[in-house]
Amino acid sequence: MFDIIFKTLVTFLTIYALMDIFIRFVEHIFDSEPEISKDMFVVIKVVNQEERLEGIVRSIIWKELNVENSGSVPNIVIVDMGSDDCTRLIGERLADDYSFIYYVTSEEYEKFKDDFGRNNRY
Repeated sequence: MFDIIFKTLVTFLTIYALMDIFIRFVEHIFDSEPEISKDMFVVIKVVNQEERLEGIVRSIIWKELNVENSGSVPNIVIVDMGSDDCTRLIGERLADDYSFIYYVTSEEYEKFKDDFGRNNRY
């Protein structure tokens, strides 16, 4: 009698585990949106970095999407410290393309930084 109960339990748990693995696999394949971390920010201050800015941002995104970081993406704040090349256009395009990227000027960043610090004190 004990033998039948034990085999039934092992069979049930095996089937449950296989179903769980299958469901997680399917969710992983069809989940196109990365999880955006609400509590982590990467701030990039730039001046005349039109040649490097997009590569830096995409490198941060891909690095954070790896398995060790559980696929979460930080919020990225690009702070233009007064560029006179196409850095502004590239930063604005990245911000338009991705909801977790923000492009601000140095003046806007100071206000944002002050407001964020005031609202998130522990």
